[in-house]
Amino acid sequence: MAERKKTMIKFTDDYLCGIFLIDEQHKILCSIVNRLFEHSQDIEEYYKEILLDLENYTRYHFASEEAFWGENSPLDVEEHVKQHNGFISIVESSMENQEFDKKRFDEFIEFLVQWLEIHIKVEDKKMLRSKSHLVTSDNDER
Repeated sequence: MAERKKTMIKFTDDYLCGIFLIDEQHKILCSIVNRLFEHSQDIEEYYKEILLDLENYTRYHFASEEAFWGENSPLDVEEHVKQHNGFISIVESSMENQEFDKKRFDEFIEFLVQWLEIHIKVEDKKMLRSKSHLVTSDNDER
C-alpha cells in the first residue's frame, strides 16, 4: 500500500459550518495541528507543548460546540459528545507517551488531520443541518 503523504490542513470554505464562533474555533484547531507540521524539524522539542495546546483548546471548543447543539437537536447529541471524548482520549494518551517515536508521531498527525476533516465536514455539518431544520420548523409554525 502506498504511503499517504502528510499534508497540512488548508482551511477552505468546505470547512465552514456557517456559525461564526464555531468556524473561528475550527480555524484555530486546524492552526494548532498545522503547528506540528511547522515544527517537523524540531518536533521533539515542541511536541508536548503543542499537544497540550491542542488538548486545552479542543476541550474549550467541544464545550462551546456541545452547548450550541444543546438538547434541541433531533440528532443524537450524545453520540457527537462520544466522538469528542474519544478524540480527547487519543490526544491525552499521545501526551502520556514518555518517549518520542517519529513513526508513531507520523501516524498520529495523519489521524489528527483525517479526524478533523471528517468531523468538521461531515459530523458537525450534519448536526448543523439538524439544528437548522429545527429552527426552520419552529419558525414555520409561527
